[in-house]
Amino acid sequence: MMAIGNYHVGKVGNYSTRKFFTVEDGSDTHVYERPYGESDKDIRIAVAVAFIDEMDYSLEYRVTGRYPNYRIEERN
Repeated sequence: MMAIGNYHVGKVGNYSTRKFFTVEDGSDTHVYERPYGESDKDIRIAVAVAFIDEMDYSLEYRVTGRYPNYRIEERN
């Protein structure tokens, strides 16, 4: 599984949807380079692991959206 943190490239206003994707975490927007050969499903799993599972928020948060724009939202 890819380590999403290795692909962080900072915050930008405009980006190519073919090469980059975003994750909105509250008021922060993180931009990552799409790893070569990774599927949308692989990226979504990596986002969940990096932003939710490692912080032990799995019961309170979920990954929403789809490539290239994901959001971390609270479950209602």
